[in-house]
Amino acid sequence: MQLLGDRILCKKVNTEVKSTSGLILPTNYNQENDYVVVEIGNKVKHIKPGDKIRKFKNSIGIPIVDKGIDRLILKESDDIEFVMD
Repeated sequence: MQLLGDRILCKKVNTEVKSTSGLILPTNYNQENDYVVVEIGNKVKHIKPGDKIRKFKNSIGIPIVDKGIDRLILKESDDIEFVMD
């Protein structure tokens, strides 16, 4: 698949979240909008594959299934809230 413009292909982050006291929180806790970048378009400036990003809560993006895995296509200019460390 070739992404055009400032499009970003990403997948959902699936990591365990622990509270400060060591309790394991549900997987959707504070991660409903967190993704890892898989592939980028030719006009993406500030994001590279492997970066962790957070999409705007009101952004839907374009959901697709790529090689049997649920992915999401976002636009760098409109859909990305910030890049996480």
